[in-house]
Amino acid sequence: MTQFKKGDILVNGVEKRKVLGVCGDVLFVSYSSVGRSDSYNGDDYDRVEDYRTHNSLIEFGWKLEEREWEPEMNNQYYFPDFSSIDKYGQSNWDNDKFDNNRKNTVGVFPTAEEAIARYDEIIKLIKK
Repeated sequence: MTQFKKGDILVNGVEKRKVLGVCGDVLFVSYSSVGRSDSYNGDDYDRVEDYRTHNSLIEFGWKLEEREWEPEMNNQYYFPDFSSIDKYGQSNWDNDKFDNNRKNTVGVFPTAEEAIARYDEIIKLIKK
């Protein structure tokens, strides 16, 4: 079972809420701007609106927001490399056009294993 923790962003359709605190199995979650008629700023996740258990959040369809991984500046990353016998290449993140092109086309990953897995997925798609 997914265990949400303080700071996690939860999504349910277009709604987003932040886990502001955890006490045992109870989570305190922020407001959501969806469907609200007042002037609440939906990007401000610092006000508690509700508290729920992990199970009730999951039952109501709340999931952990999936965020695309991006390396920190100058940190190493791996990518599928179709010119390499190893199936992957590695580089340091400079946030330049080359890094962003890799990220937007084949993907960048924190491990060589993930880059190889993506390489294999792309090859399967090409062979179809």
